[in-house]
Amino acid sequence: MLIVLGASGMAIKQLTNLEGYYGLLVVRGDAGLGLMKSIARDHPKLCTGVVDIALAICFGVPYSFHAFGLRDKRAWLGALANLLFFSFFFIAQVGNGSLLFLCLGLVFGLVGLGIGFIAQHAWSVLTIPNTPPGVTLLVPGVTVPWEAIFSIIIIAIVHELAHGVLANIEKVKIKASGALLFGFLPVGAFVEPDEAALARKPLHTKRRVLAAGSISNIVFFFVFLVLTIAAGFAFNATVDRVVVSSSNSSLAVGAALTSFASAGEAEAFFMQSAASGNAASLIEVNGVVESVRFSELKVMGVRSDYPSSHLFEEGNLILSVDGERVNGLSGLKDALANKQEGDEVLVGTAEGADLIVLGPNAQMGVTLSPVMLFKLEDEPNNALAYAIASFVLVVFSFAYVLNFILATVNLLPLFITDGHRIIYEELKEAFGQRKAERVSLALGILALLLLALNAAPWLWA
Repeated sequence: MLIVLGASGMAIKQLTNLEGYYGLLVVRGDAGLGLMKSIARDHPKLCTGVVDIALAICFGVPYSFHAFGLRDKRAWLGALANLLFFSFFFIAQVGNGSLLFLCLGLVFGLVGLGIGFIAQHAWSVLTIPNTPPGVTLLVPGVTVPWEAIFSIIIIAIVHELAHGVLANIEKVKIKASGALLFGFLPVGAFVEPDEAALARKPLHTKRRVLAAGSISNIVFFFVFLVLTIAAGFAFNATVDRVVVSSSNSSLAVGAALTSFASAGEAEAFFMQSAASGNAASLIEVNGVVESVRFSELKVMGVRSDYPSSHLFEEGNLILSVDGERVNGLSGLKDALANKQEGDEVLVGTAEGADLIVLGPNAQMGVTLSPVMLFKLEDEPNNALAYAIASFVLVVFSFAYVLNFILATVNLLPLFITDGHRIIYEELKEAFGQRKAERVSLALGILALLLLALNAAPWLWA
């Protein structure tokens, strides 16, 4: 796929004489410059106020007080915005390990959250067999639905428009705007300010101009979240019922799950339940409430250094322990709670039962993941309305998710990101250019290493 896109980009470059690098094409122009000037002229205080307050969300509460001082109301408004923003995500799930991420968000903002996530996943890649990749390429039609191409265009425009607006407000000349293509796929947009003029500006001007893109993505994250909720209600209104399309469970093909308004809602419920460790739940089937088993524990990997690892194979389904049916991950943990290393337990799988010896920490030495026992589909009451509502819902859903992802990734110290540039400028102001270059280089290398570890499972997936 990458080879095809790269070759397409190089062919397009030869045919059009566009600026390009190994399949990446740069299309320059002046699209949107007038709109940027108009917004900057009509709403300068609103734009700068939002950016100043949202700096605390980007880099944490201490950074906000560092930038404005203890007596400036912008610092206190920023602290409040940070608390509300990260509480919105994590307070409800403190029990699931989100307390650490909440603290990272309060102290270091989205930068700390992003680094914390990729560091945690990198550690999982190194220590837990068959850990899935933590990053992926966004390729519409391959790794994400094709409708996501519209979401990618939206977030790129929102991001770069904000850079242009703040550059105009801060009197930094914009040379051009444009789009980035990888082959024939749009992968981003850009606004090209006069770097020499920006370099001469005060530190806070640089903060505003560089952080504006990520902050606009934070704002539009909430905008598209609300739009997604509204689109979800509209979509559900086009669904007549949710039916089972294939099944390895007690549910018959064609059975209607009348507890749910759409297949997506049902799948989200089952995935959340499985993530919580459960494998069965009370739901309404054909109008009657019954207990339905929706997942089993599948062996995804085997640790060869455990005493009974030879008794397991990838793909085995763990059904019982000592004759008792295992109800998901939580049930397995309960079944092994009072066991110790060296104890023997009878583990039942779809292939039969074996007596196994537990290894360190009373573990079996396998990596497990819940797998669904049936597939669902929607039966629409109007095919055209269903198709339109489905398209809008997917575009809005990916727009809100990708706005959050872009805001976070763009703040990481990854050399080409705005976050790296802001960190460099802060270090330069505090310690001088030489130290700033060394420290920002070290941070960039560390962030790239963590990302590489997150991507490593693709090599053997």
